Amino acid sequence: MGGFQKQMANLHRLMLILVVFSLAQLALVSGVLFRKVRVYVINNLESGKKLHMHCQSGDDDLGKHVIGHKDYFKWSFYNNIWDTTLFWCDFEWQHSSGATVVGTTPVSASIHAA
Repeated sequence: MGGFQKQMANLHRLMLILVVFSLAQLALVSGVLFRKVRVYVINNLESGKKLHMHCQSGDDDLGKHVIGHKDYFKWSFYNNIWDTTLFWCDFEWQHSSGATVVGTTPVSASIHAA
């Protein structure tokens, strides 16, 4: 095989690799390889009690929210390829005794997988 033919064969291999890589990236971005996780936070506290919530990950901050009685807040995210996407949520509400209850919990696909 001549030098030019060898170069063309290598170029074809490179093009094939680039096409496969591009298709793989498209699949990753479109969510084909990522699992979509849906999270619902429901206020089942006593009637009239509001639930204060702030959730964030290393990349996203969902902001502070106040959830009314029997209401909910929902969001979704795609888990990363390493299955390590993690949100942290801080919660606060007023207990019937008058004490303020504060807590934090992790939210990830591995914890809440169905």
